[in-house]
Amino acid sequence: MPGTRFTDIFKPQAYSYDANDRQLDPLTGESYEIGAKGSYYGGRLNASAALFRLEQDNYAIRDPSGAARPGGGVAYVAIQGVTTKGLELEVSGEPLPGWQLNAGFTYIQPRDADGQRVSTTQPERTFKLATMYRLPGAWKHIRLGGNLQWQSSTHFTQTIAGTPRRFEQPAYLLAGLVASADLAGNLKATVSINNLFDKKYYSGIGNYNAVYWGTPRNVMANLRYEF
Repeated sequence: MPGTRFTDIFKPQAYSYDANDRQLDPLTGESYEIGAKGSYYGGRLNASAALFRLEQDNYAIRDPSGAARPGGGVAYVAIQGVTTKGLELEVSGEPLPGWQLNAGFTYIQPRDADGQRVSTTQPERTFKLATMYRLPGAWKHIRLGGNLQWQSSTHFTQTIAGTPRRFEQPAYLLAGLVASADLAGNLKATVSINNLFDKKYYSGIGNYNAVYWGTPRNVMANLRYEF
């Protein structure tokens, strides 16, 4: 089922201040979206696709000079004429009995009036996949699954001793596994392994001109009782 949407944008920027500790003017602009949704296999599988375009003024970016707020926080400047084009795809449902699936892909391309990339600490492309399968027959109380999360590269530039320094996080993929079992009564046990291959990556790059390590491989187990 296709559809279109047009929206005016007016968004106060309560957390964006310049180097003089002045709050930036509200973000304004217009957004356009066209999309379609479909249902398949008797409603067990749903899919959607959307194309969008945003035209924005007073778009907050990190101060290119590397300046900070008087209290030490990150300083921003507002730029005009930012155009963001994007695509969103999503699939979810139960295509086969006992098999749950959820997948999504997002592409977002923000560019300033000169065609240069903005919001470089946010990935332009992301992909997520999660699936779970309930075993058949006598093993139906057990479910096995996994997930994937991928994102494209990000970066930020910081001026140190008068010289711009670029820090980049290359694209990376994270994987996980999960198993759950319905025990006696309403008791359920779940074991999950996150960052299965112990990928070393940086998370949240550029926050306060810093980076920090993403979560390493870890195992979590829990018991849940439903009343």
